[in-house]
Amino acid sequence: MKYKRIKSLKCIDCGKKISEYATKEKCLSCSKKGHMVSLKTRKKISKKLKGKCFNTREHYIKLSRMFTGRKQTAAHNKAISDGLKGRRLSDETRKKLKEIFSQAWNKVTYFTKHHKIWKLYGKADRCENSNCNERSNDYEWSNISGKYLEDRSDWRRLCTICHNNFDRRRNNESI
Repeated sequence: MKYKRIKSLKCIDCGKKISEYATKEKCLSCSKKGHMVSLKTRKKISKKLKGKCFNTREHYIKLSRMFTGRKQTAAHNKAISDGLKGRRLSDETRKKLKEIFSQAWNKVTYFTKHHKIWKLYGKADRCENSNCNERSNDYEWSNISGKYLEDRSDWRRLCTICHNNFDRRRNNESI
């Protein structure tokens, strides 16, 4: 680092006396305040960056190429995970997300809808059909209305045989 001879021997921020061969025009305590930039310096920076935009598509492509193939350490991933734990979305954000996901709900497949219900309400463990003679040991969630709502009252637990019979009857009625 080259030393330059400073004309004034006082700090430009606080006025304290500084060394004749200091690296900056500030005393040691003022130079540690890195976040504090004078108005003059900010104007110089803005002139240099004028017309340069860093949120363009080309900039993002360049960044993605730069980080492609790099793996983060387990310690780094753990630090990110720990930082995100305990965060809670605001009620407004939750409503927006629910609206977005409910619109997407209409575009998903038969299997995805049943899987989502399985995630919400757990694995079906019994048959709720009163006429079932329990010939099967496999249980599934069956949709009652055919609208596939996320509401629990629109679903019931059935054994595989009762579920297939119920779907066949419902499909024959709609034809």
